[in-house]
Amino acid sequence: MPGDLSCREQLNLPPILARIKMCNNKPIWVINRCEARNIGDRLIGKSLVSAIEKKGYRAKLIEYTGRPLSSCLCRSVLSFYSHLPFISLLRRHIRIGARILAAVWGSANPSLIIIGGGQLLQNNSKFPQAMLAWTLISVFKRVPLVFFSVGVERINGNFSWLDKYSLRLATTIATDCYVRDNHSRCLLKQVTKKEFKTIPDAVALIKYKKKEPDNASTILVYVSKLKKRQTDLQNRPRDRETYYAKIEDKLRYWVSKGAPIVITVSSSGDVEEAKGFKDWLLSRYPDSSVSFNQPRAGSQLLENIRSAKLVIATRMHPMIFAYLMDIPFIVIALNAKTDSMTKQIKEKSPQSMHRHVDRALESVLRFRIKDS
Repeated sequence: MPGDLSCREQLNLPPILARIKMCNNKPIWVINRCEARNIGDRLIGKSLVSAIEKKGYRAKLIEYTGRPLSSCLCRSVLSFYSHLPFISLLRRHIRIGARILAAVWGSANPSLIIIGGGQLLQNNSKFPQAMLAWTLISVFKRVPLVFFSVGVERINGNFSWLDKYSLRLATTIATDCYVRDNHSRCLLKQVTKKEFKTIPDAVALIKYKKKEPDNASTILVYVSKLKKRQTDLQNRPRDRETYYAKIEDKLRYWVSKGAPIVITVSSSGDVEEAKGFKDWLLSRYPDSSVSFNQPRAGSQLLENIRSAKLVIATRMHPMIFAYLMDIPFIVIALNAKTDSMTKQIKEKSPQSMHRHVDRALESVLRFRIKDS
């Protein structure tokens, strides 16, 4: 499994069952952004794999967008025919399809394909093509396909007719499709005209260790990159000064009390923004205790949250981890998905959220593998 496996100990996972249900020695493919820069996305894949193995099945974690192509010949062929209109239209689909075939080449046929967690139905430069490629693989291999706790933030913009068709085709062929929040469910209904079940984020599959009573004093602030693109969230900050001031408003009391403030990130793509906010905050409060910390692994991110007195999150997953660990948190939503998930978790306790996701996964494994 790619990434750091040491976070299994941090997540307090039970041992894998002694008797493994091999399903004719076929593994379950878990498709996720397991090689993404976002640590939260990587932890989703590990949570899914660990929960599946806990139930006695074999699981193989595979990157959603496949493996980078190392063949110069393949890239050259795509470039040579790119002037043809049809090839130009399908170029991204061909490239992502080739990456995915490279990722699964030589792997044993699965008993089930689970595409789980993250904005995997999102419209960007790779995801619609990856979704279509995995759908076609499930058809050719005659293996059940399940979308589990997937999300989408927006479907407008440059969402082409081919991307919309791919989305309709994938959700039609899939034997089950669970979305992770009500915002995603409403957006998908606009495109597919279908109703989908809602299952909270897949990281809730793991029972995280609760915070032990101590004298924690650190205020942990997760800063994410402010993007200029429009979202469906009306009250999001539109410029950097407003954004920083909104975070400062939540910190003012703690700065006055002399509490140590740690600015941190859950994705390496946010580092520049976080350092900029740290410098901005120090310019306003030069005598305050403000530092920057960048976790390199999932276990470090979880430990940082576990030892915090308060978590202020602009990203979704730090908020969810704080919630699951019973750590006080404040959310500054920059997009509709975070706002929707915040409302959703307020309706459930961490224990009921875990049971809800776990029962859905158990149902998928029991009936879909049996059908295959």
